[in-house]
Amino acid sequence: MVGLLFLATFNGINYAQFSRPRARVIFSDVAVVGERNGTPTLSFRVANERVNHVVAATLRVTLVRSEVTREGERYRRMVDMPLVRSESPAFVLTWLALHVIDGTSPLQGVTAEVFTEGMMEILVTFTGWDETLAQTIYARQSYVGSELRWNHRFLDVIRMSPDGSRQVDYAKFHETEAVSA
Repeated sequence: MVGLLFLATFNGINYAQFSRPRARVIFSDVAVVGERNGTPTLSFRVANERVNHVVAATLRVTLVRSEVTREGERYRRMVDMPLVRSESPAFVLTWLALHVIDGTSPLQGVTAEVFTEGMMEILVTFTGWDETLAQTIYARQSYVGSELRWNHRFLDVIRMSPDGSRQVDYAKFHETEAVSA
């Protein structure tokens, strides 16, 4: 009787573990800061490995940095970073998220050294409705100073197949190239 109870419990735990759906959303290993249309821009990539439709996909980006109050108290301040496009009605292949570094950006005037010394971190959260799983999926990523590449851009990963469909070359998904400053 104890053996049967153990077997049922073990099978229930295994089923719960393996039947839990997982978001197959991947983020680029690095984020890049470089010129885009003549303006400094932070960018990173997001891809849907399942190649199914994720409806109403949303990205939120937050800069977390250490600050000191007038009283000398150190705290972590979170500042939202608006994206050029923070929502996608149908997320199928890839998404290049762009944050323009202008006068309103919390990254205005920040260099690689300032980013690292200020113990800054960029937090990214993804939310969307997966049609295949019929539920909301979540994914997250963070980028610290060592994961930012300054004066770089991502290599192109979308290619057209002979039949005219678009395909993602995941071998180049995380690759960047230096550009002249």
